[in-house]
Amino acid sequence: VQTCALPICGRVKRVQAEIMNSRRAGAYHAITLIAPEIAEVARPGQFISVGVPADRSGLLRQPFPIAQASKRGGWAGTLEFALDPRDPTVAWLTTTKQHGSVDIIGPLGTPFAYPAKRTNCLLVSEGLGSASMHFLAQDLRTNGKRVDMVVGATTQDEIFKIIDGKRLSAAITIVTADGSAGERGVIADVLAGAVDEGRIEVIYAA
Repeated sequence: VQTCALPICGRVKRVQAEIMNSRRAGAYHAITLIAPEIAEVARPGQFISVGVPADRSGLLRQPFPIAQASKRGGWAGTLEFALDPRDPTVAWLTTTKQHGSVDIIGPLGTPFAYPAKRTNCLLVSEGLGSASMHFLAQDLRTNGKRVDMVVGATTQDEIFKIIDGKRLSAAITIVTADGSAGERGVIADVLAGAVDEGRIEVIYAA
């Protein structure tokens, strides 16, 4: 049996990442980091572990799914994660500023598996779970897959980056409990219809 200790095991790195952007995203908060050592090898489904500053020693490192990782173009070497500021264990991250830094370890976890052939894929997510689905959608499209989405939330404000979701999907079904966006109801109400309409063969959920 092989074991490894953080911060480094294979492609896992521990870096002090510069904050490129820290901003509100509806009900959530999104942070973009400059971390090429991690961004270049990160895959959809993986996450990072964010360290807590010394003055907040009562808290443990926190895991966050990677919402985006750019390997090329103007955003090359950056990655993004999102959080719910209503969670007291991570709310301190909303006070971070551009050009500050955070201690991160990643990429961690097992990435999503991809179908070998051209496939119609459905990405199902609720609330903040949509963040990691955007990363997956982009990668699936790059690999020639059709991507549809079903996105659920309590209210419109809790749909993560709805415009990005529409851009990344061939078809998107939005459902909110209060009816403020899309259809009124829950994901279970629209799932079967989305599967039939898109002739879906593979479903991912978050």
